[in-house]
Amino acid sequence: MTQSQRATLVIDNHLDAFQRVEQWLAKIAADWALSPATTFAVDLVVNEAVTNTISHGYHDTSVHQIAITLIDAEDGVTIEITDDAMPFDPFSLPPITIGTDLKSAAIGGRGIHLIKRYTDARDYRFISGQNRLKLLIIKQP
Repeated sequence: MTQSQRATLVIDNHLDAFQRVEQWLAKIAADWALSPATTFAVDLVVNEAVTNTISHGYHDTSVHQIAITLIDAEDGVTIEITDDAMPFDPFSLPPITIGTDLKSAAIGGRGIHLIKRYTDARDYRFISGQNRLKLLIIKQP
């Protein structure tokens, strides 16, 4: 069994931080030799989760920090996101209703649906004033 690798990036709660996130994720994917399918899933899940936190989690204009940690193990990549936003368990929401046409399709809620779709295990906890989201993506060839 190979030893797991770990990398952490801390960003401010502003959408302009995503350029750093994208560069960081691209470097990790290359360094860890993640497959295109795994890289896509990790990128999508991190972007959706962090965008939701930045867009909906804070009710002030103060600068807050969001920590994104990736752990590469033999069977999968674990994503841990920690922030001090308002407590919110994304997995407590009911599944979205998929519309049969554009008129009946619901707006919003797609990010959580995508996170559920592209992860193999999920855990949310609010501990000591911190949201702690832990997600597992099984590696794809």
